Amino acid sequence: MQITPENQAHEKLEQDAKDFLSELGFLTDEATYHTVMNLEVKDRLSRIYTPTSLYLRGRADRIAVHKSLPLVFEWEAKTHESRNLHDNAVGGIAIMSSSDKGSTGRRVSLRLSKSTQKS
Repeated sequence: MQITPENQAHEKLEQDAKDFLSELGFLTDEATYHTVMNLEVKDRLSRIYTPTSLYLRGRADRIAVHKSLPLVFEWEAKTHESRNLHDNAVGGIAIMSSSDKGSTGRRVSLRLSKSTQKS
């Protein structure tokens, strides 16, 4: 699978999710390491494969915070163009991390997936 930055279908899926969450009263923002960390830290993290670096790189790309209720969660949208994946795309490290945090009640993970494959 190839990652394609600025993929229009991905950007639309992300915007649809933001709009949906906004209608439910959530504020959304970026949380991905390569957006919120400085270039030197980002570059160094991208070349280290320790459990902590994989955790930091595998966190969800976005957060949602409800405007009036005590609800906060991480989320991300996944798209792909592979015929082999059908309509499935997930971040394995992020899912494992979500499962671990979910068991303590600290995190809910919303993962949206959409194929960008042409029919």
